[in-house]
Amino acid sequence: MARFALARDRRLWAILAAASLAAVITTTAVLEHSPVVHGPATHSVSLAALAHRPHSATAHTALDSAAPIHDALFIGASYTQGLGAQTPNAGYAYLTGREEGWDTQVNGVSGTGYLNPGPRGHQTFAERLAHLPSHPHPDLVVFQGGRNDVGYPTSQLRAAVIDTVALTRKRFGPVQIVLLGPIPAEVPVPPNQIAVENTLRAAAASCQVDFVDPIAQHWITPQNERGYAGHVPAHPDNEGYAYIAQRLADDLDTLLAQHSTN
Repeated sequence: MARFALARDRRLWAILAAASLAAVITTTAVLEHSPVVHGPATHSVSLAALAHRPHSATAHTALDSAAPIHDALFIGASYTQGLGAQTPNAGYAYLTGREEGWDTQVNGVSGTGYLNPGPRGHQTFAERLAHLPSHPHPDLVVFQGGRNDVGYPTSQLRAAVIDTVALTRKRFGPVQIVLLGPIPAEVPVPPNQIAVENTLRAAAASCQVDFVDPIAQHWITPQNERGYAGHVPAHPDNEGYAYIAQRLADDLDTLLAQHSTN
């Protein structure tokens, strides 16, 4: 256990060093390769229609998940956007991609979710996904979110997650999909976020995709919640995002290793 903790600490410090280096790189240059979407989608998209539109992609199988990862796509809300970091490229998604050595595209829009269209409207995860280029397609797609979907009916949220996964497979073919559940800003975790966590977990099981559960894994604790809080309420600072990247990279390494041996 001590050896594992030491390895985790070393990885965290390495990611923090990468975040510090990223902060001095011109943000525009980074965004040319890893765009953060801020503007509204071109037009409204029906989630159900998108998910069931005919597509020529190969059906998803268990073997698809064993392919090596070279290109990754992160789609999510404000945490994926890096809100609260010194620069957006110090957010967890950029740091995770750099830590893993992947070519990474980041698509984060504050206030959005599987159902929540965000303050500008028409920017759910699926609606943005529908406007992304399908080539070159990613080997891994990570969806981060859930906190902005609090308050929506459970059945609607579950259906939206399932349809979003179906659309991902139709657009990109064989691809590893990971759902990253709500990352609480404080503990104890509010009951409505736990309800969303449970819905996402059930939807992930139904779709046969991986679910990373920061609430169940106690990523945020009474001991660290204040230390990782940034100047934006309910969002991390650079060190907090580096910590999230380290935890996510550890989980992704474990999941990908499991798939490679199946």
